[in-house]
Amino acid sequence: MRVLTFITRFLGLKSTSLEAQISEEYSRLSQCLDELTVVTEEGKPKDKIKIHKIHPIHIPKIYGLTKTLLFLLAPLRRRKQVDRVYVRTFSPPELTALWASKSLAGLPAVLLIAGTWLFEPKTLKNIIFRWILRRAVSASDRVILYSPLMLKDVKKYVPNLGESKVRYIHNAVDIDRFKPGEKPPINNLLYVGRVNEKKGVEDLIYAMKSLVPKFPNVKLFIVGSDPTGGAYIEQLKKLASKLGFANSVFFVGPIPNKDIPSYYQKASVFLFASHGGEGIPRSILEAMACGVPVVATKIAGTPEAVKDGETGFLIPPRNPKLIAKKTAVILKDQDLRAKMGKNARKKIEEEFSWEKVIPQLVKTLKEGASTKRILKHLRN
Repeated sequence: MRVLTFITRFLGLKSTSLEAQISEEYSRLSQCLDELTVVTEEGKPKDKIKIHKIHPIHIPKIYGLTKTLLFLLAPLRRRKQVDRVYVRTFSPPELTALWASKSLAGLPAVLLIAGTWLFEPKTLKNIIFRWILRRAVSASDRVILYSPLMLKDVKKYVPNLGESKVRYIHNAVDIDRFKPGEKPPINNLLYVGRVNEKKGVEDLIYAMKSLVPKFPNVKLFIVGSDPTGGAYIEQLKKLASKLGFANSVFFVGPIPNKDIPSYYQKASVFLFASHGGEGIPRSILEAMACGVPVVATKIAGTPEAVKDGETGFLIPPRNPKLIAKKTAVILKDQDLRAKMGKNARKKIEEEFSWEKVIPQLVKTLKEGASTKRILKHLRN
């Protein structure tokens, strides 16, 4: 089977963004396919991966339009060389390309919706983007969600989503790359992800207000980029200083994915306080694979991975005091920390490794591909 897919930059694990994780998935997926063609602005072919390079115009307000057009044209140009189109984002250029693949080129299409934040707030631009999403979902032969817990929120935006076409396949991690390491005898807390208000990073700062007096050596490491260009991080630094523990919070910035495992391996507890819009966050799975207990908000598919009291604790969003309370429970009890860490690693090995997930993804991609060939022969 020959599959066509998309990514803005196919740079592998040296990337500091979600593109690293997507690149890793494509590399794994390609090993189970006859051929995988990646439509991208940057990247090099490898093994069974071909590169279809595009060159959008990098001028504000023009870039997005030209990228969309070039993404759209790629499956039309390659319709005789591919059997299936796979899109794993709800970004409008990729969604438009998926719609064109099915509607104009007749290619079977699979859409993976990785989160439940679908174009908020309700601006005119986002209303248009939601319309594009509904067209893409309608054109898709299969729609993949990480968890049934996501379905209710997704259907708020796509009420016509037929559940017969939905398949549930977990997010996944490399359990050989993300694995337990030697833990230092200090209380390191860790967050990895985008540094913005939706991710609840400010809640983590407020949680430290209760933790620092109880654990004078506790440190919070925040790894990730600030979409505002640094303004939000400056706001958080001022807040930490105002609360009196600026020396206990470290903003590491974006880190290449290849270097991320060492941060998890030195963490005592992983914190994830997102307010919503998630699927099953990859950073939670990475932390668990490294044997780190997780304190996370109970949103979307997170409860599929974080089992309350077993692999960590689940809490409601926007509750810094409860973040601090549950984190303190883990920090005070080394036996509990070790038990939760062991349970977390086992959970990932059993349900969230590439070895478990890729075969499910390949099976879903193959569904309908044979039908396309039969119809083609009938027309001929």
